[in-house]
Amino acid sequence: MIEVIKYAENINKFPSNFNDKIIINSYLTTRGFQMCPFSFSCKIGNYGSWNEDIKIKSQKNGRELTINSGTAHLAKEHHLLEKDNEYGISAKEFYNSFM
Repeated sequence: MIEVIKYAENINKFPSNFNDKIIINSYLTTRGFQMCPFSFSCKIGNYGSWNEDIKIKSQKNGRELTINSGTAHLAKEHHLLEKDNEYGISAKEFYNSFM
């Protein structure tokens, strides 16, 4: 996910094909910063918070998902995938759609 986020930060025309599996539909920054809910000492990249949202779409099945460096951090460091919101996806759904 981090590679997708870094790519999205550096492009200025959307949608953009990241690879043969993922289309990046948009990148935006939010007005507020979010911090890790598990520990305020967590670093997300070089920072203690995040404020971006990237909308991605699966080229395999059209599944759409919103990701950011916070969701990447939560999945990698705390083994948490959100559910029942625009960031939510199960591990199986993520694998089937985006891997």
